[in-house]
Amino acid sequence: MTSKEHKEYVLALKKYSDNLLKSENNVKDFLVDAGIHTQTGRLTKVYSSSEPIGYKSEKSKQEKSK
Repeated sequence: MTSKEHKEYVLALKKYSDNLLKSENNVKDFLVDAGIHTQTGRLTKVYSSSEPIGYKSEKSKQEKSK
């Protein structure tokens, strides 16, 4: 990526994020389209965990010890 392409990309990203952040509905729609949230606003299965953040699961500990 050239410096010019990088600048154009950054400007396009800023324009997109400014438009996205204009309303809460825009953000919600983005998160649903990205597969991060469900229509009800909960995290999808891929992004949710029953374990506390920052702790290793027993399964990952067992895999690591193999």
